[in-house]
Amino acid sequence: SQSSARRSSREAAVYALLDFGFRAIVAPSFGDIFASNAVNNGVLPAVVGAGLVADLISDLDDQAELAEVDLSTSRLTVCGREIPFDLDPVWREKLINGWDDIDLTHQHAEAIRTYRAKRAEAHPWIFAAAPGAK
Repeated sequence: SQSSARRSSREAAVYALLDFGFRAIVAPSFGDIFASNAVNNGVLPAVVGAGLVADLISDLDDQAELAEVDLSTSRLTVCGREIPFDLDPVWREKLINGWDDIDLTHQHAEAIRTYRAKRAEAHPWIFAAAPGAK
């Protein structure tokens, strides 16, 4: 997990799960903030239908580990059974690549530099002067 300097109180649940070794959470739904924090910290919030969750619970009994998670096909393999899960395509990309929101932003660095240069040329008064400039 990340240093405490970067932790927020809203990420506490995700950090607790990570600290206990969880890398995927399966449920019929997740709160937006929890799911986003989970993805940004490498935890899969796998959304499956409520009926499938009930089936999984009965299949698992005392066994608490998933055999496999396939992000590319959005499938869990549990007790030899394949179960599809829903996941936003952007979140899938972030999890596969180990990215967070900053990494996604870096993917657009050249476009951001180009926009900033055009904006500075058209509206120079918006930008602070460089140190030592007059």
